[in-house]
Amino acid sequence: MDPHELNKVLEKPSYMIPTLEEIKNKLNEKKYYSVFDLKDGYYQVGLDEESRNLCKINTPFGCFKFNRLPFGLNIAPEYFQMINTRNFRNIPNTIIYFDDILIATKTEEEHDQIVQQVIERAKEMNIKFNKKKLQYKHKEVKFLGLIFKAEGMTLDQERINAIECLENPQNKSELQRLLGIFNFVRQFIPNYAELTMPLRELLKKNNKFAWMEEHTRVLKKMKEKLTKGPVLANFDIKKKITIQADASKSGIGCCLLQEGKPVSFASRALSEAETRYAQIEKEFLSIVFATTKFHQYIYGFDVEVLTDHKPLVSIMKKEINKIHSSRLQRMRLKLVKYKLNVKYLPGKYMYIADLLSRDYKKNSAEEDKELVEIVHTVSVHARISPDKREEIQRHTQNDEDLQKVMKYIKNGWPKEIKKVEPQLRTYWKIQEELQEIEGIIFKQDQLVVPKTLRKEMMKLLHQPHFGITKTKLRAKEVFYWPFMNNEITLMVENCKLCAKYQPAKQKEPLILHSIPKTPFAKLGMDILEHLKKDYLVIMDYYSKWLEVQYSLRMEYPAKSLQTMFLLDQQNLENLQKSGTSRSTPLVHITRRATDKQRKEFTLQKCYSKKLIIST
Repeated sequence: MDPHELNKVLEKPSYMIPTLEEIKNKLNEKKYYSVFDLKDGYYQVGLDEESRNLCKINTPFGCFKFNRLPFGLNIAPEYFQMINTRNFRNIPNTIIYFDDILIATKTEEEHDQIVQQVIERAKEMNIKFNKKKLQYKHKEVKFLGLIFKAEGMTLDQERINAIECLENPQNKSELQRLLGIFNFVRQFIPNYAELTMPLRELLKKNNKFAWMEEHTRVLKKMKEKLTKGPVLANFDIKKKITIQADASKSGIGCCLLQEGKPVSFASRALSEAETRYAQIEKEFLSIVFATTKFHQYIYGFDVEVLTDHKPLVSIMKKEINKIHSSRLQRMRLKLVKYKLNVKYLPGKYMYIADLLSRDYKKNSAEEDKELVEIVHTVSVHARISPDKREEIQRHTQNDEDLQKVMKYIKNGWPKEIKKVEPQLRTYWKIQEELQEIEGIIFKQDQLVVPKTLRKEMMKLLHQPHFGITKTKLRAKEVFYWPFMNNEITLMVENCKLCAKYQPAKQKEPLILHSIPKTPFAKLGMDILEHLKKDYLVIMDYYSKWLEVQYSLRMEYPAKSLQTMFLLDQQNLENLQKSGTSRSTPLVHITRRATDKQRKEFTLQKCYSKKLIIST
């Protein structure tokens, strides 16, 4: 039967196949194991009449229909898994993986009871087992090409022997198959990525396949490593969970540990964009990667995360809005759903994660698209044209201080500021915000300008001849360098064109007065000149009530002012009594009155008021 055309129209069911990690998680503290294999696999599943009509085969003896599920249908694995899971549901401590049933228990008595339930259920469903492949009540069993036992999971010796018999590949296709075989057992080979690097070089598009003595040595060493593969312990929810995460220049790695024993390893290569991240961002990315890989182990549990990069400890304790770097903020958001306690551990004790980060799996690079988008956003926001970018790259390359900063960004900053060169200590304080993109240094979204370009950039900023404040605001949108504000202030103050056309007398800002809550609690007083006659004008701030006294003799200003105010005193008292205020009113005298007038006129003596001179 050729299922090619039929597969095009079949709808695959959405049914999850259990992963190796999920299976391994269910085997903690299990001591007795049995494995049952369904005989003839798919042929144990019957087809209805409609499905039989679709599964026909032409032979010299006529056309025949399949009565059982044929091999080759793209929906067969999911349906087979779904049907077998349904057939043996409600039986505890059983794991169904296609045509294999794994039984794992803590006690022998419990094991016998479950085996009996499985056999009875198989009789009910008319399911047959393969006697030759039966593994009954063993302390360790072979399952999925691996050995499962109470201590954990290890590699099957038969598989090791088969790999040891592999011959040298003769072309790229054979090499690819060889690496595919090793890829399945990579978690048992220390230094996997480093060992396979020369072999992967042969697979590159422009490289000609030429098997050398060096490649033979690599293959031999990989086979030797397999024989010493570690035992991966079973995960125990009752034990403390520890993660080691680390990053190198080109890879990130992590390890899940319980009581010092490895439960699971993970590593990957950094993408081209990720290799340009600051060291602190790479270290943070390794923690994000670890939580993603070990999600099923750690979600909902308290987890201790060990890192050899001390600044991460303080970043994890900060509120997200107080983290300066937008990239670190994005990473921090991804960790909110986990209960992580990040602790510092010196690098010499981080040998497991450190090894994995340097021995990443080259073919498993998973570029974080969200983080790469931020890189492009920064470049666009800084408004850098291609020509200008090349110029900035060139000047940055020739700037000794920025080259040192770039090395610190890539390799990590010293723990103490006193170990940093004096001229770079300003950068040390903002190290979390710095990143290098395409040979240019950025402070978040601000471009760090080399020394040789700073005067030119300031001239561009001041082209509209804005004032100091506006020029600084324009600069902060796109540029950064130490003491930039001071240099901008000095430049604007010394601008000859600004000094020439700047108004001689600056307009004073309007000072607003507060409005009182009751009438006649606050009064304003001024001298008004109209048609060569002077008037004393008094106004209530609350009600806007106006009192005007005619004919003020300016030759005796203070005396006349007192006299006129006393004339209105009775009126003001009557008005105040009729209002709701009982407090001493405030009186404002404007600057129209001369200094001599204000000095001679003591308002408190004539009427207990509080005097305020205003504009």
